[in-house]
Amino acid sequence: MQVRTNHSLIESRQRIGRYAAFGGMLVLVAGFLISFRAQETPAMIGVAYVALIIGMLLSSVGIYLADKWVQEPRAEQALEDTVKGFDDRYALYNYVLPADHVLAFPYGLMVFTVKGHGDTVRYVDGKWKHEQSLFKRFQSLSRERLGDPIQQMETEMERMSELLDQAFPDEDIPISGVIVFTHPDVVLEIDGAPADVLHVKKLKNYVRRADRRVDRINNEVLQNVHALLDEAAVHNAPDLELEDG
Repeated sequence: MQVRTNHSLIESRQRIGRYAAFGGMLVLVAGFLISFRAQETPAMIGVAYVALIIGMLLSSVGIYLADKWVQEPRAEQALEDTVKGFDDRYALYNYVLPADHVLAFPYGLMVFTVKGHGDTVRYVDGKWKHEQSLFKRFQSLSRERLGDPIQQMETEMERMSELLDQAFPDEDIPISGVIVFTHPDVVLEIDGAPADVLHVKKLKNYVRRADRRVDRINNEVLQNVHALLDEAAVHNAPDLELEDG
């Protein structure tokens, strides 16, 4: 199993998240202290409000980034732990291509749209719903929204299709996609969703059964695809380390 992960990007986002969270806390504390002095100096009331607003914004950014880039297992860790064990015909790309997570393997490309949401996720009448208690909703105000995973997946598949079409205009390389939830306690109620949706625990078996859904590509084409994606990955992340999982 080959793995190409943009560790520099991850570390950069982690630093920004930590700085934002710490800076937000300091600004909030400063805002509270200034608010006490505002009783004696009315002109400081505006300064206190501005400090509190900036502190809350910085804290929100810190929480948002920490959820995605600090809290473990991160998306790429969950994927790597699940699909490890495949041979070198399988290559997982994280944060180095037009799609965040892509598997190049004997059945073309598979785009993983990863979501870390817990509680209950429903697909009803063409809409996604993330159902939480009122308390958890308040907690998640600064966290990533569920959005429309299908639309996100299709957008990423289109980007990868454009990359392949430019490089291999005469080849028909299959591109599939799957929406993967990684939270251990998520409840998925997605009957009727026009896309494959599953928990990360079921992903390895899903990949193994790709032959039931798409045709296999020959080894020469697969090697060319690996070479193309490796080149694109290094272009997007010059200090990328090519590693085997």
